[in-house]
Amino acid sequence: PRSTPANSSAASDVYKRQGARPVGMGGAYTAIATDINALYYNPAGIVRSRQYQIGATHTEWLEGIKYDFAGWIIPTGKGAIGISAIYLTTGKIEGRDEQGNKSKDFYSRDFAITLSHAREINSKTQVGGSIKIIRQTIADEDANGFAVDMGVKLKVKSEKLKLGMAVRNLGPKMKFIEEKYSLPLSMTAGMSYNLTGILNLAMDITYEPIEKKKVLCIGTEIMPAGFITLRAGYLFQAIQSIYNLDEVKITQQRGLGGGIRIKVFSYNLDYAIIPYDELGTTQRVSFEVKF
Repeated sequence: PRSTPANSSAASDVYKRQGARPVGMGGAYTAIATDINALYYNPAGIVRSRQYQIGATHTEWLEGIKYDFAGWIIPTGKGAIGISAIYLTTGKIEGRDEQGNKSKDFYSRDFAITLSHAREINSKTQVGGSIKIIRQTIADEDANGFAVDMGVKLKVKSEKLKLGMAVRNLGPKMKFIEEKYSLPLSMTAGMSYNLTGILNLAMDITYEPIEKKKVLCIGTEIMPAGFITLRAGYLFQAIQSIYNLDEVKITQQRGLGGGIRIKVFSYNLDYAIIPYDELGTTQRVSFEVKF
């Protein structure tokens, strides 16, 4: 095949939008992450968990792509440990031979399992890291590899303002048959501010060096009652000239999204939706329990 699950635009993009809560906030989650979604966005955030957490997400993506995530956070005396797994499938793909004639249909799948650890350096600083084992399959061919994620979270003066930084998918190129390709490496800086105790404001800026692009995410969530949370977020792709820092162009907008959480005791049910104009609508459902 001339393309792989890792460098397919649709499959690559779904990897960057994990969890219904973060997606409902437009992906602005690096500084906020303390729940099961921290296993993806910023592993440093899992150290703030004082309870066991189990969670799962199902995503209905564009072009028939489906994505599933499951994770478990275990608090320990020296921080926290996390285990997670992802599974992505593009569904049935129509096969074509070299002449363009129809041949046998095939499937494309990705699977990864991740082990994470985080700990507090002091009362204002948390650090964390993850190592993931990756397997990607197209028809009867497959590729195997690994990658590392790293993250840090900082409190600034008060509990209200938080900063976060994360590097994801740092690792060697994978090889599919004779073709080598890079994983979707990203570097993110984020901040969040809690206003009046019921309103969170957040922003992330991500640079993706392989694709040479910048992404700006802005999100908010409000908790009008203890059992319900409402969210809205916007995701931009921004491309900025390295040599002309005054000129920033928004070249593509990627969706005003929203979401909702219903909380019953220690159970959370989250839903998020993002319309992509004529391409269709993506939806996510997440479930989480703490005990």
